[in-house]
Amino acid sequence: MEPFAGIELGDDRIPDETTILNFRHLLERHGLTEALFAEVDAHLVARSKARARDPEMLSTKKATTGSSVPKLMA
Repeated sequence: MEPFAGIELGDDRIPDETTILNFRHLLERHGLTEALFAEVDAHLVARSKARARDPEMLSTKKATTGSSVPKLMA
């Protein structure tokens, strides 16, 4: 949870269900729910693009011999 919310489970106090629900209702009353989710989505999209795999690595394939058991004697 720490990388996403910045809460260290062993050190920080974690909000209880009532606190989270009150926060949700506050966002809804002020019409901020959609804006918050749009910001979170934009952050996650940017993060996933930054961590995208190398396209050349995606096209590589392991050599296959047709059998997973090596031939000991020819």
